[in-house]
Amino acid sequence: MKTTVIKKTRFTTKTVVNIGLFTAISVVLKLLFEVYIPLAGFSSLRVNFTTVPIVMSGMIFGPVAGLITGAISDILCYVIKPGGPYFPGFTISSALTGWIPGMIFYLIRKYKNKDINFNFLNIVSVFSLATIILGVLIFQNNLGLENGKVILLGTELSSFFVVLYALIVVGFAAVPLVYAKNKSENTGIYGLDKIFFTVTLTQIVTSLILNTWFLSMMFDQGFIVFLPGRLITNFVLIPLFSLIIFSVQKYIKSFN
Repeated sequence: MKTTVIKKTRFTTKTVVNIGLFTAISVVLKLLFEVYIPLAGFSSLRVNFTTVPIVMSGMIFGPVAGLITGAISDILCYVIKPGGPYFPGFTISSALTGWIPGMIFYLIRKYKNKDINFNFLNIVSVFSLATIILGVLIFQNNLGLENGKVILLGTELSSFFVVLYALIVVGFAAVPLVYAKNKSENTGIYGLDKIFFTVTLTQIVTSLILNTWFLSMMFDQGFIVFLPGRLITNFVLIPLFSLIIFSVQKYIKSFN
């Protein structure tokens, strides 16, 4: 009885301490590495790395820990470095940034013996995201064809950039697959394929859907106004966040 209580207390203390640690890292990243990019005349696109420790908190310690880390991090970031009026929706979104990875990895652990092809899911996700980006640009009449030439924002787009976009899409989709093939130790529970899938799903729900919706409410603009820039940015941030988390987790004993 006494031994059980001691173990439970240690686990609780460890979790609380690490929640504080990941929250502190998130706040520091907010203060040191954050850029605001204007969209539609508003500083509505916030690029930073606060997502990384929040996602990792959920992956390591579970959905509740991730939720708490995300919520406290957002509140502290606003108090220390406000970037505009406080909006509770962003706190909810930040909390979900930790909760969603926690739930995904809870299910991965629970069904670890199931044969789920995360590389296939990642390929579908990347190509779907790339297609949505093109669809939104076409829907807004920002992208089209004239006399067999690609026109972007009223300017002819060089074929070089068209090919580059295609190569980037293929490259991002292939990243987890290449790692899994060349480094067998990376195909375990914290393999890049699973991390990539987790970050992709989390960013789609929180950054692309919820935060874009909240911004449209705050600035009284249409949802579609803010979406293109956020889509393109996440197309870069998703693989970047995934690679950072994958690299860092190898040096954290809590993952093993």
